[in-house]
Amino acid sequence: MTQSFDVNVTFNYENGAPQIVSQPVTAAIPGIPYEYQIIATDPDALDILSYSFVSSPNRRFKLDSSTGLLTFNAAGVYGTAHTISVRVTDGLLSDEQTFVVASPQHYR
Repeated sequence: MTQSFDVNVTFNYENGAPQIVSQPVTAAIPGIPYEYQIIATDPDALDILSYSFVSSPNRRFKLDSSTGLLTFNAAGVYGTAHTISVRVTDGLLSDEQTFVVASPQHYR
């Protein structure tokens, strides 16, 4: 004897947004490489996060899209301030962080 069953499965999934939880490094010392490790969390543990610039003032700033490591070559940069906006996304939802990185007018 064989029996057949119909099974209806309802999958209710609500994607949670990633969130940047780290505080930015806001001082760049001329001659010392600048680094800021962006740390983000996502309530969906299996989501893969990706990092990008929303805006960057110049090409000296580099952002690793996989790790969230922001670097800046501050050699010869004195008395400047750069507004940076970064984004983390899980492919559907995102979070952004905007901050200013400043270097002193004079440094010894």
